[in-house]
Amino acid sequence: SLIIDCLSVDFEFSQFLLGENTVANLVMVKERLKPHGPEGHAFFLFRIFAQMCGKKGQESQIGSLFMTESMFKRCTPGLKALQSLWTSDGADCWADFMLLRGSKAMSRFASPEHEALSRLLCLF
Repeated sequence: SLIIDCLSVDFEFSQFLLGENTVANLVMVKERLKPHGPEGHAFFLFRIFAQMCGKKGQESQIGSLFMTESMFKRCTPGLKALQSLWTSDGADCWADFMLLRGSKAMSRFASPEHEALSRLLCLF
């Protein structure tokens, strides 16, 4: 049941990293995984990381060509934000991610414009 739920949940981590997912996506993930408890949530995060590591698996069987140091640094804010989803709601998780991605430019959202700027920073 856990494996089926983790594989069937409609959530694209790559879209999350680009700021394309919304709070509703995160709420749906949390609701789908809630029956499995914190262990299920941790397994979901592991699945995301393993899937990212295997993105270029067809090119080489020796290590992960995709999960380089720079790609790991790019994925880390998203994984950290998703870790907080278990103990917070979707809106807080989404805001945490936007702030982590935009932390080089700002430490908190002062206005909706700052929030939009943080979403744009996700594209780089």
